[in-house]
Amino acid sequence: MTAYAEDVTWMSTFNYVSKGFKDPPTDHYFRPYFQSVMSKLDVHSIVYSPFCISYKHGAEYAYDYMMDFVKTYKGTPYFGLFWANSFSHDDPNLAFIMDERISKYMGQLEEEGIMEESVILFLADHGLRFGAARHTEVGGYEENLPMLNIWIPPKLRTPEILENIRANQKKLINPYDVYHTMFDVLRMSGYEKPGLNRAACLNCTSIFKPMPATRKCRDIGIPSQFCACKDYTSFPIDSNITITTAAAIVNYMNGFKNTFKSSSFSGLCKNLSLGKINGAHESTEDDGNPNKNFVVSFETEPNKGQFEVTLTYQRTLQLLLSIRELFL
Repeated sequence: MTAYAEDVTWMSTFNYVSKGFKDPPTDHYFRPYFQSVMSKLDVHSIVYSPFCISYKHGAEYAYDYMMDFVKTYKGTPYFGLFWANSFSHDDPNLAFIMDERISKYMGQLEEEGIMEESVILFLADHGLRFGAARHTEVGGYEENLPMLNIWIPPKLRTPEILENIRANQKKLINPYDVYHTMFDVLRMSGYEKPGLNRAACLNCTSIFKPMPATRKCRDIGIPSQFCACKDYTSFPIDSNITITTAAAIVNYMNGFKNTFKSSSFSGLCKNLSLGKINGAHESTEDDGNPNKNFVVSFETEPNKGQFEVTLTYQRTLQLLLSIRELFL
């Protein structure tokens, strides 16, 4: 039995800049019900998310759905994905509001005996990606260090698994490892392990298994712009290389925009110009590679669009770019 619920429908995992599902992806699908709730009850939003809906927090609708699901199918094999964005996505200062509520749900899972027969992954997909905190040094790391907590029922806690988990919590882990771990749970539950697609990350493995202590981002498919293992040093924002790089990036973005000249919306976009440079940082690869990683954040005009660019440059100053807008 399967279930899937998210509390912010417009930016849910499979709908944001995507097409969602034509047919329900699970046996129990929260979205139609929650769309109806949103249309009929009073909604109080903070920034982009429905913070309160009538007398309940937006996330409580998804978590109550979770509790109904696990209690109904207790003793039956099931998988559930229950995702909440409304209380932490837009403002980090609001997350504490759910502390007691999360504790309550965990307590209910324990009281109902659900935790005795379930593997629970309590995790996030990313840290804060916009706002004043994101522009700090700590904010730059926090964005790329989402939490991951795992509950394993006592009957699956073999000495080998416990030893590996304790060791791996101090090592670099990525979402592909979580993917492998879920296949391990299927295997331990007595299900025939389906074919596992390793193409995206050949070196990834289950968290229940030993992991190399020397893992690096490039070993497990983490792009440089999302790697939190590098030590960056500040670089002068008024240096020639910083200004030249930022200007080159803006020209690159304008050139990319101009490739759509023949489209119906080409006239809607203005050419960008470089505004304020907010920061620049540099790091050197730790394996003797002569390439350097360079991160520059800047604003563009009009409308003060905020961008952060990660690039790799060689001694020839050949640039390999990765551009992302901070407000995405």
